Amino acid sequence: MRVIDFSNVSSGFDPIAPGTYAAKVTGIEMKQGPKGPYIKWEMTLSDPELSTRKVWYNTSLSPQSLWNLKQMLLEAFSFSAEELSTSFDTDTLPDLVGTDVAVVLVDDEYQGNPTTRVAAVKHESQAGDSSTPLV
Repeated sequence: MRVIDFSNVSSGFDPIAPGTYAAKVTGIEMKQGPKGPYIKWEMTLSDPELSTRKVWYNTSLSPQSLWNLKQMLLEAFSFSAEELSTSFDTDTLPDLVGTDVAVVLVDDEYQGNPTTRVAAVKHESQAGDSSTPLV
């Protein structure tokens, strides 16, 4: 029999304080959920004290939710309105990995426990900007 000592093991990450943080896109996946397809964005925070922390944001590909993806591409990735006036090729998504962005983090709750949720992804110049509204 083996005894495992959990006395110095945390039960998970503490929530991150609400705010707008610098981050880097470290992964993008096309996924299929129960309500339809979506894009799962993985971002790693750039702050040295939080550099091991990852956050995720999903953008639905359902027709009524495409405004959210379009807004994110315009604001965070500097696409022009003209570039997005007709269509967008998701095969270009891997090109966005490595992009510096700003993530707006808010307090949330998951299964009764406090957590952090990405409310928006903005242009990197808004990182640390206290005037950026916490959506």
